[in-house]
Amino acid sequence: MKNKNLLLCVFITFLTISTFAQLKVNSSGKIGIGGWEANNSYEIRGSRSYFSTARSGNSYSTFLQTSYSYVYESMGIGMNQSSEYTLAVNPGTSVENVLYVSDGANRSRGRTLFVNGDAIATQGWHSYSDRRMKKRERRLQRQEVLSKLRRINPKRYQYKTEDELLAMHNAGEAHFPVDTIYKTKKVVNEEGKTVRVPTDKIKKIVIDVPKFRQGDQYGLAAQDVLAEYPELVSMDNATGMYAVDYQGFIPILIEGFNAQDEKIKEMNKQLKKLQKQVKKLTGEE
Repeated sequence: MKNKNLLLCVFITFLTISTFAQLKVNSSGKIGIGGWEANNSYEIRGSRSYFSTARSGNSYSTFLQTSYSYVYESMGIGMNQSSEYTLAVNPGTSVENVLYVSDGANRSRGRTLFVNGDAIATQGWHSYSDRRMKKRERRLQRQEVLSKLRRINPKRYQYKTEDELLAMHNAGEAHFPVDTIYKTKKVVNEEGKTVRVPTDKIKKIVIDVPKFRQGDQYGLAAQDVLAEYPELVSMDNATGMYAVDYQGFIPILIEGFNAQDEKIKEMNKQLKKLQKQVKKLTGEE
């Protein structure tokens, strides 16, 4: 009798979990999340995990990945994949933000978003600057701004080549991200399709050196800025390299312009006074 009661409790519990569960697994190992039935396959590989499926419209399409860290095929979220992009995001309905990247819990040691290479936007980059979010607001000291800016000298320079950056990494002068690409093998999945999956054999080690434009560039040395405006300089803990907040220079340059404009107006006043005195002395008035 006790065993029957126990089995009844287990059965009721199973029905309850099946009804309200957010994660469902069927007998074939397929997984369903939230309101989706258990008919999608996901994979977790190595120290990094990711889904090997992406939602396209109202259905899921599978895009295989051939290593732990790199996506060689394109992936589409909300749209079909395109060979022009590794990841293409296009919402099917009206949304406030197409892509939202958050580190609200402040878990990252560096940036919330890191782009190794150029970025293009058809519209501007906006930063939160609402006065209601700020405190201890105070004016800049104009004369101090001018004296500091005089000590920061813009330079024309060229970035080091990929080989030179690799030499820095190998010498311990910098620490760029290192990734391992594993060899793949062909296997037949449960649907009878031949796919490639990674093995534990290393194909190559990739050192992800920074991608810089070649030719002459214009800018500031972070070490020079650090001496005058340390709050505009940060260090990437992963690489040990300094970075400059160029956008933070905008209000400083505006204040510097205002200071120069003030001086020019004062000099014009003095010039007019001198011109009047000259006319009096020469009898031209």
